[in-house]
Amino acid sequence: EVMFIPAKQQPLKDGHCSTPEQRLEMLKLALEKYEKFSFSDIELQREGEASYTIDTMRILAKFYPDCKLYFLMGTDSLKRLHEWKNAFELVNRYDFIIYPRAGVIAPSYAELMEHFGNRIAAKLIKSIVSAENLPVWDMASTALREVCKNGGDLSEYVPDAVGAYIRDNQIYQ
Repeated sequence: EVMFIPAKQQPLKDGHCSTPEQRLEMLKLALEKYEKFSFSDIELQREGEASYTIDTMRILAKFYPDCKLYFLMGTDSLKRLHEWKNAFELVNRYDFIIYPRAGVIAPSYAELMEHFGNRIAAKLIKSIVSAENLPVWDMASTALREVCKNGGDLSEYVPDAVGAYIRDNQIYQ
């Protein structure tokens, strides 16, 4: 199962163009047809504004004690992972699946070693999924918001229900 968890407020971003509730609703609409995908509003329910991955993973580990948890992220996020709250603990305690992002070169072993040490750098490098035979989308969310802001067609990027929700609620305008 792949569980998607929208952030209440991502600490390394200045702000969002949508509310946490809107992001949750768009996520629900996007996942409607996929039975192996689920979502949680765990971060939206917590006290405080910022969402920290380490806190979410600790809660999920307690809630699912018999499950092996993996954290899925893109290579773009890997570049700034060392800036995350308790990043060393996060990588040390949990396993990662790191998906390639088009146009993003993953940090080198040397770069990761500088922030995390030898063992954790090796763990992260091994967690990067090979881009061969994988669909790699070359449109970042920032570019999607720009398309939307300019009145462009989102139909090739998001499910129709999500596009309609964005239009109806005038998100990213």
